[in-house]
Amino acid sequence: NKRFLGGYLLYKPMFIVHDPVLFQDVMIRDFTTFHDRPTPGDAAENFPLVGNLFNLRGQKWRDIRIKLSPTFTSGKLKAMFPIMRDCCKVLQDYTEKNIKNGNNTFDCKDLLARLTINNISSVAFGVENDCINEPDNIFRKMGLKMFEPSFRNGIINTLAFFTPDLFTKLKIDPFEADLSAFVYSLVNQTVEYREKNSVHRNDFMQLLIELKNKGYVTADKKDEDEVEWKEEANGDGKITKLTIDELAAQAFIFFGAGFETSSSTMSFCLFELARNQDVQRKVQEEIDRVMKTAGPEGITYDLINDMKYLDCCVDETLRKYPIVPVLFRISTKDYKVPNSDVVIEKDTPVFIPLMGMQRDPKIYENPLQFKPE
Repeated sequence: NKRFLGGYLLYKPMFIVHDPVLFQDVMIRDFTTFHDRPTPGDAAENFPLVGNLFNLRGQKWRDIRIKLSPTFTSGKLKAMFPIMRDCCKVLQDYTEKNIKNGNNTFDCKDLLARLTINNISSVAFGVENDCINEPDNIFRKMGLKMFEPSFRNGIINTLAFFTPDLFTKLKIDPFEADLSAFVYSLVNQTVEYREKNSVHRNDFMQLLIELKNKGYVTADKKDEDEVEWKEEANGDGKITKLTIDELAAQAFIFFGAGFETSSSTMSFCLFELARNQDVQRKVQEEIDRVMKTAGPEGITYDLINDMKYLDCCVDETLRKYPIVPVLFRISTKDYKVPNSDVVIEKDTPVFIPLMGMQRDPKIYENPLQFKPE
């Protein structure tokens, strides 16, 4: 029943947020004090793939964040949508073929992970592959390698979590050599091929190439909600551009964070729809109703946005099963907690138990019930 608590990460004091209002203070209102995570971002000097948006701190983080923000406007996502739709058609054909052959049982988590790897590899790297029909595809293998438990990964994750500064000083590469080599080879080949052959594709990789060559993303003139983003020029009047290392790091985190989070959310959502068949019927009726208005191209970005109850189902899934159950931040300066005499000292890790709040009966009535409404 406390708004906040204190604890220790081994020898290091930590601050635990236990109140939704204070949570908003940390993540939104006073974000300028808590924009960094306690991650080994400085390790990027030796291992460039670490230099992604998740790990970077301070000004380096801000510079990359400003550049990447315009890559996720609705106009850019609409342009990428046909690529995702094509990937989903492969899954649809695969399931229909198997059901006709009498194979009507699927490992949803695995199958959806293969779908999202198809999506991410196509959108992030511009590489068409088929992990649905080829489970041993190299993208699938490398995707698994990022998350598979091992003694090495356990030691590295523990060091990075508890002592990120020591992790950096010891110059430990957090990624296995073949995974890093795979990402670099893929990014270099894709960039070289597109630039050499003047190939343009509406995907995330194309936007990263723009950031590498121009330092900013061009606005899509067809979409009124977009503006051309240009960060302020340096003192010498030049706009900084992404290096090939920075480009590779962002593509890498987009790949890792994209396929696992989406497939897990879809799996949990299907699990709850199977358990709550009244909800399943309601969302099916909405999908049928919206799809009656579809044109010859089938599902579109706008039609998906019309499926409000389906959106509620995904949000309720994320409430009950947050993909990252605990959020971490670190204070960049001393911070006085509002309505208290407590001061969070600079460099103190801040621990936010998201799942705890999202399953708190004081906030949500019957929190373990799946209730999209």
